[in-house]
Amino acid sequence: MSKKNENLNMDFQIFVYSKPVSFSLNRSDAILKKIKGRINPKPHMVFIKVMIANMVIGFLSLSVCHQFGLNPFNTDKSLEEWFMGVGGHNLCMTFCGILFLSLGVFLAGFFLTEEEVRVLKKNQFVHIPALGLISLILLGVFGAELVFHFAALWLLGAFFGGWLATRSIYFVKVIHQ
Repeated sequence: MSKKNENLNMDFQIFVYSKPVSFSLNRSDAILKKIKGRINPKPHMVFIKVMIANMVIGFLSLSVCHQFGLNPFNTDKSLEEWFMGVGGHNLCMTFCGILFLSLGVFLAGFFLTEEEVRVLKKNQFVHIPALGLISLILLGVFGAELVFHFAALWLLGAFFGGWLATRSIYFVKVIHQ
């Protein structure tokens, strides 16, 4: 038997023969409730975390990709110019939607626990469209020049980017540990 296994065996024997420690029923219930909450996070709490992170990251993404005429950092260069050159306005709006939501969801995933990432993946077909719609509404509130056709393309890109980011962060944090 290796030294490590001997130590584990000895630790286990000490544990088995140790004197039981009693806790009050209230304390035990509180501990179990906290553990249950961490193992089974509520979907709306995961959504709120991802939404907050997506708002911050999405706002920062406007510095590299001006969307709907928004340029809060007054930067000269933008991915918008490259996207427009590659595929015109329609493709530009789709790519901007992909960039906006995929960056937000993917980077938000690094702030989530493994269990929260599982919940995000399980509820992705509710969370991602809601994030896309809320993001688009907030862009409009902050002065974005929204036209239905282009907003629909942006949303389509956002849905695809959010779905792809959810799958990617699930792979990174859950499958590929």
